[in-house]
Amino acid sequence: MHRGIATFTPDTGRCPPWLFERMVKLGREMVRVLVAEHGPDEFIRRIADLFPDWPFCATRIEVLGTNGFMYVGRHGGGWQIFASDDKVIESRYGRQGDKWHQDNFVQCIRTRERPNADVEQDPYSALLCHMANISGLVGNRKLRFDPKTETFIDAPEAHKHLKRTHREPCG
Repeated sequence: MHRGIATFTPDTGRCPPWLFERMVKLGREMVRVLVAEHGPDEFIRRIADLFPDWPFCATRIEVLGTNGFMYVGRHGGGWQIFASDDKVIESRYGRQGDKWHQDNFVQCIRTRERPNADVEQDPYSALLCHMANISGLVGNRKLRFDPKTETFIDAPEAHKHLKRTHREPCG
């Protein structure tokens, strides 16, 4: 039996072959036990619809509000809305919608309808991230934004971050 310590990091190292082989065997046996105890349908349901462990999920998106917060899985994983006391208010399981979006895209090419994930929504989604970054750049201030004029209200120092500074003659 091979014993030892394996030191590796997810971003630069590799799992030693002897450890990988053991992990595969262990995982296979764990699946066999779970399927034997709960049946294949229940096993698939359980592994397919679990929410990530949000605080430790590197691909989560956090939306913080005054009365609670929301976690969204960037690569599927669904979403959950929490009240300020950490109780779940609403949630929805989910996985990536690739097949669904691809089918919808092809259908829209044929019918000339607007797709479910229209590209027009991208700037609005990105705007929230940009405004959060600008808030950080001006000292983590709470900013108010006027959507009609597309400017910050009473925050002239934030305005300079709304557009890039271009070099001449492109400015």
